[in-house]
Amino acid sequence: MAPEEKASLIALVRSSPLLRKQVLAQLDLPKSTYYDWLRRREDELVGAASRSPRRVTWNRLRPEEEQAVLGLARAAPELQRQLERMTMAINRLVAAVLLAADDFAGAMEELLFIARTDRGFRHDIGRTSLLALFDLLGSAHPLTRQYRQALSESLH
Repeated sequence: MAPEEKASLIALVRSSPLLRKQVLAQLDLPKSTYYDWLRRREDELVGAASRSPRRVTWNRLRPEEEQAVLGLARAAPELQRQLERMTMAINRLVAAVLLAADDFAGAMEELLFIARTDRGFRHDIGRTSLLALFDLLGSAHPLTRQYRQALSESLH
């Protein structure tokens, strides 16, 4: 499809009073295709060099939010352990999302954090998950060597 046609379809979808999902369904245009076209068009207009790479951060607290939560936890010591458990659960979910996106390094970083922080969390799930990833990637993989060393240093 010519770039002019793509631009025309993007304009049509944007200007429609219907939901994007509905317009795309009527045009028989997959959402992923539409958003790829949109992203490429933005890259052309803005310039790919000026855009920073996208990193999913929906599951992270901003530093000021983290400090506020930690301040509350310090003010109420009985909530401290519960907060730590919730943090571990979030890290475990982040690792799962990163694995699903084939970001092995990011997932391994989250799992290493869990292994270093709380060996008792979910029966040592950080360490055991890392060991499973090492098996999956193989002993010659650079990430396996890097994170096996980091895990060994954190446990001894």
